[in-house]
Amino acid sequence: MPTHLEQSLQRDIDRIHAKVCEMRDLIETSLRNAMTALLDANRQIAYAVILRDDLIDEKEKELDRLCLEFLVRQQPVAGKLRFAYSTIKMNQEMEQIGDYSENISRQALKIGELPDVVSRERFKEISDMSIKMFGDAIEAYLTENVDLARRTMAVEQAVDALKSRLNTDLVDLYKEGKIPFDVLRPLTTIARRMERVTDRCRNICMEIIYMCTGEYAKHEGSDIFRVL
Repeated sequence: MPTHLEQSLQRDIDRIHAKVCEMRDLIETSLRNAMTALLDANRQIAYAVILRDDLIDEKEKELDRLCLEFLVRQQPVAGKLRFAYSTIKMNQEMEQIGDYSENISRQALKIGELPDVVSRERFKEISDMSIKMFGDAIEAYLTENVDLARRTMAVEQAVDALKSRLNTDLVDLYKEGKIPFDVLRPLTTIARRMERVTDRCRNICMEIIYMCTGEYAKHEGSDIFRVL
């Protein structure tokens, strides 16, 4: 039977997990709605995403507070200390992803109606891949699944390649006079923001691997070292 201290520890972890899930749900919804605002030229949805960013910022502060309370109350060591540290770092990454959804919505407002020559399928594809990567990264965190974290990291390269193809297509359309610069610039910004979502997800996965194993490699090809 768990001791009182073990029960207290688990309650705090459960509270942190619950707050992470709240942030995940808010961010996934904002990302999906931001892309809907672009593809459907829906200004109302775009404004809703922009306003929703304040709620994501508030959840970030709440999660930070829970992590700090966990550190003070539990005085964790080793794995549980890595859990708190990695959650704080992950929280920063999630908040940035929320900012990207706001920025995408602002860019969508600049464009208005998406020209027919622009591939909606490409934008939907990069959006779907990025959102799934985010969801998988959070699932790897909640389940402490290192294998899932490593598999999820690999998606980043595919999204990078897709963004490059998308940008090439957009620049070609601009050179051919099929879209104006006022449309080209926000569209390439949106593609870059979706790609940046996967960069943040990769950082989250690296924190998960560190949390679970104590191994930390900041850059691909760098030495892995064990701490805590």
